[in-house]
Amino acid sequence: MANSGRGFTKGNMEREGEHQGDNPTGVYDAGDRPGHAGEFQECTPQGDLLDESTRIQLDHDDEPLPPTSQKNNKWRVMN
Repeated sequence: MANSGRGFTKGNMEREGEHQGDNPTGVYDAGDRPGHAGEFQECTPQGDLLDESTRIQLDHDDEPLPPTSQKNNKWRVMN
């Protein structure tokens, strides 16, 4: 049977809130939209938490995560 051309599009393969790339589960890059509201704390690229003063609150499930204090840092979900 010939390929009908149907399949996944890039948008379907990169759904919000799903684990992507090299990040540990629950760790997101700045600009990512985790797909849920809640508390997030800045962490190192390896997922180690930084000081609690770097904790933020996303109020809406479609909000992107803000930039981190250092270029390669990430955000870890706290709840």
